[in-house]
Amino acid sequence: MSDMGLISLEAVLLHLAILIVASRGLGEVFARLGQSAIVGEILAGVLLGPAVLNLMGVSMDIWLFTVLGIYFLLFLAGYEEIDLSYLATAMRPRTLFAAVVSLFVPLSLYLVVLHHWLGIELLPSVLVASVFALTSLSVVLRCLVDLGIAKTPEGVSLLSTTILNEFMGLLVAGIALELLVRPGGEELAMLPIKIVAFFALAALVGHFLVPRLITGVGKTFRVREASFATLIALILLFSYFATLVGLHGAIGALVLGFTLSRAKNDPIVAKSVEELKGVAYGIFIPIFFAGAGLYVTLDFLEIDPLAAATIVLTVPAGKLVGGYLSMWVLPAKRRSPAIAYGQLAKGGVEFAMLSLAVEAAALSTKLYSLTVLLIMGLTIAASTLLSIYVSSRRDWLSSHQPLG
Repeated sequence: MSDMGLISLEAVLLHLAILIVASRGLGEVFARLGQSAIVGEILAGVLLGPAVLNLMGVSMDIWLFTVLGIYFLLFLAGYEEIDLSYLATAMRPRTLFAAVVSLFVPLSLYLVVLHHWLGIELLPSVLVASVFALTSLSVVLRCLVDLGIAKTPEGVSLLSTTILNEFMGLLVAGIALELLVRPGGEELAMLPIKIVAFFALAALVGHFLVPRLITGVGKTFRVREASFATLIALILLFSYFATLVGLHGAIGALVLGFTLSRAKNDPIVAKSVEELKGVAYGIFIPIFFAGAGLYVTLDFLEIDPLAAATIVLTVPAGKLVGGYLSMWVLPAKRRSPAIAYGQLAKGGVEFAMLSLAVEAAALSTKLYSLTVLLIMGLTIAASTLLSIYVSSRRDWLSSHQPLG
């Protein structure tokens, strides 16, 4: 954030308006093309930023919107994507082993390439490798629903594996990020204890107190949207207390989302989250993704061509290898190439982790820019391959229908 500064109020208002319109517009274009809207939103930032048109950068004012976007995104990711009750149901031995294979096989390969072969420092290598290795549940779920196979055996297998994959990947990426942005001798030794203590305490508070608090406020207060305001305050408070124990605030928002997911059936909690989604997905999260694109520069062209080509080829290959190996771990009736193709899916939480590392100057803009562009390509590849597979399977089934 060394080049981040304050700009005039008029410029801030104009930049925010342009970011919202451009990110929503390009997001709509990609959604209509059957791709993730996230790709279009990031592309808006890439086009408006220093990489192409150079119309704007990440000022301090816009940065505040992107930070709130990160907090809301990770809260909603925890609340919507990783339901703790479903996570417990998915913890069958074979499914758990398949998720471990799908995450750590490509992660190990990426670490060898990034750290040992290309000479990138260990912690940035671990962060980038874990971001590449984890699979985005939100993109997978959207693809499966759009293709109509979310409730098929292969769809359920892919969802169960992805839930565990993303959960473990976020833990690895979160620890690597904390070690990057807060280096220090004794503090590093205490980090695992702090993480466990925070998760335990936050889980207890989130499980027993938070739903009751939101519901109680909603039933007691007469002022409008009191429960919604309480939810916003809780997200910020969990984020604040996470920073007090040495974690990033976004991890606190993520934990709150995890724990509150059990209260989805509570009408007041559900209404409050729906109101948050309107504000978050309408304004803050698109600005965050566009902001992620604003950090992209053409500096990645300075990376050695052989090194860049190695990364570009290794990442999809590693994900497909891990996906196919995890597919064969599952029972025969649940095996499908869709499980391997779905492993390519990337989404929003990864960009949050990477943006935080760039802001803390813990990750170079060269590696960040290449990583963001590659993740965009993987997102397109995942939805395209799944669509082709489903279409070909339907064509095969229709051609093998017995004649009347």
